Amino acid sequence: MKNGILVLSVALLPWAALPDMQGKQSAQGKQSKPALPAPPTGQDKPLPPVLDTARSAVERRDLLQQFKRRHPIEGFYRLSAMVGPDGSQVKGSRGYMFIGRRHMTLDLFAPSVTPGQANIQSAVRTFRIVGKQLITSSVLGHRNMPNGDIALTKSGQIVEHRYELVGASLRLYRSDREYLEFRRVE
Repeated sequence: MKNGILVLSVALLPWAALPDMQGKQSAQGKQSKPALPAPPTGQDKPLPPVLDTARSAVERRDLLQQFKRRHPIEGFYRLSAMVGPDGSQVKGSRGYMFIGRRHMTLDLFAPSVTPGQANIQSAVRTFRIVGKQLITSSVLGHRNMPNGDIALTKSGQIVEHRYELVGASLRLYRSDREYLEFRRVE
C-alpha cells in the first residue's frame, strides 16, 4: 500500500517542482531546457560507415517447431476417390487425411459387401519422404476385419506408398491400379 501511495503522490506533484534532465532547477521553479548540440557544418568529418556484421543461423535443437518451409504435401485433405485393385471406383467411400511436418492421420470409411457392416480404417503415422515414396511408420491404428472384428495396427509397422501431387490433388498408390485420391481442403 505504501508503494501505491508513493506513486499516487509523485503523480500529483506539479511538473515544475521536478528537477530537469541535468538535475538543476531554476530559481523561479521552472525547468531550464538542456543545451542542444550545435547543428552540423559542412566542415565536420562524416561519420564512419556502419559495417554489416556477418550473421549465421543459430541451431536450436531444443525447439520442437523449427520454422522451415512447408513441404508441398502438408495440409488437410478430403477423400475424392477410392479405386480398388481391379481399377473400379469404390462408391460411397469417405475419408480425411491430415499431413503435418512429421505426422499424418488417416480416417477412411467404405461400404461393405456384408449387409449392416462398413469397412473402417483409422491411423496415426509418422512419415518421411524419399523421392516420390511416402514411407510411413504406424503409431496407432485400427481397421475392421471382414468378420467384423477390430484389428489393431502393429506399432512401428512400415508401409511405403508412391505418391503423386498434382495441384490440389494428392494420390497415394497401394499398387499400380489401386489408390486413394485426396483433394486439399486447406
